[in-house]
Amino acid sequence: TKRQFIDYSASRRLANELQKILVQGDRFLAQGNLLDASILSMVYIREVTPVITYSDDSAGSLGEVIDMGISLLTDISLQAPAALKEKIAAYLKKELEDELYFDYGNFGYDLTHLYTQLSLDLGQVDDLLGFIDAAIEAARLEDYDYRISFFIELKTQILQKANRID
Repeated sequence: TKRQFIDYSASRRLANELQKILVQGDRFLAQGNLLDASILSMVYIREVTPVITYSDDSAGSLGEVIDMGISLLTDISLQAPAALKEKIAAYLKKELEDELYFDYGNFGYDLTHLYTQLSLDLGQVDDLLGFIDAAIEAARLEDYDYRISFFIELKTQILQKANRID
C-alpha cells in the first residue's frame, strides 16, 4: 500500500491471494462440510468487502473475488439444512445493514437476493418484509432512485409469491 491505499497492481496481487482462500471454501463444500464452508465464506465477505473502499479496483479484480465469495455462500445455501440456512439468513440480515455493500458494485443487491431466497425457503416472509420496509425507508433519504426502486419491486414480488396481493 501507499499511504494506506492499495494501488492498481497491488490490488490485482491481493485479489490473487484472496482467491486462494476461496479454494479452501470450495474444498469444504465439495467434502460436504457446509458448516466450515459457510463460516469461511461469511467471514470472507465481511472482512474482504471493506478493502474495496481503499483500493484502486479499476481492473475489477477485487470486486470479482468478493463476487466469488458471495457465489460460494449462495452455493452453500442451496445445499444447507434449515438450521444452517437460518444462520446464514441472520448473518445476511445483519450485514445488509451496512451501506458499504450497496455503495460498491452489486454486492448488496446480490446478498439481498440470497437473503430473500433463504427467507422464503424458511417461511420467514414477515421478517423479510420488515427488512424490506426498513430498506425502503433508508433508501428514501438517498439522492438516487435505484435502490428504492429495487426494494419496492422486490417487495411487490414477495407479496405476489406469498399470495398477499393479486
